[in-house]
Amino acid sequence: SETGVIELGPRLARAMDVTPDGQRLLVADHEGTVHVWNLAEERLEREIVVAEGDAIEALAISPDGRTVAFGGWGRAVRIAEIESGRVLGTGRDHAGAIFDLAWLPDGSRLLSAGGSTVRIWEPELMEMVGVLDGHEQQVMRLAVAPQSNVVLSGGDEGRLRQWRLPAVPPRHVPATPLLVDRDDATTSGAG
Repeated sequence: SETGVIELGPRLARAMDVTPDGQRLLVADHEGTVHVWNLAEERLEREIVVAEGDAIEALAISPDGRTVAFGGWGRAVRIAEIESGRVLGTGRDHAGAIFDLAWLPDGSRLLSAGGSTVRIWEPELMEMVGVLDGHEQQVMRLAVAPQSNVVLSGGDEGRLRQWRLPAVPPRHVPATPLLVDRDDATTSGAG
């Protein structure tokens, strides 16, 4: 059953995530602002203007709940403190818009889906430490298996790819065999 309604007004909810403690909802809009909502009080706490005029398409809160990563049409990944709104770092190495972000469960790496690749970032320095290359078209979604180093990515070509990240990701990681092909709905083995 419905327990409440948060009125966003004229803002478009492009991406959103809830802090691990369940206290806050972060909503990104099409004008480059992240809105921090207090869920218990159903009120806006603050706005973080992070990429003015840049539509944010992806947002992910870190596992410790202290920072938020976001990206969009500006082709940059940014990390900001949730409490202060201060931008801590920016990574600018994507060939296309960023449509999804995901943290490894321990917070040691941030993954971004943009163009036909997935970039792996060291979040404290916002340094790119690896590339997952294997998609032929735009990568749209990411999923990370809990308590593991397995990443799934899905793109416009209709395929999901599975990646196993080493403890310290190299600069380039080859794709493992295809998991699902939309065209014939078959599942092939992924070693």
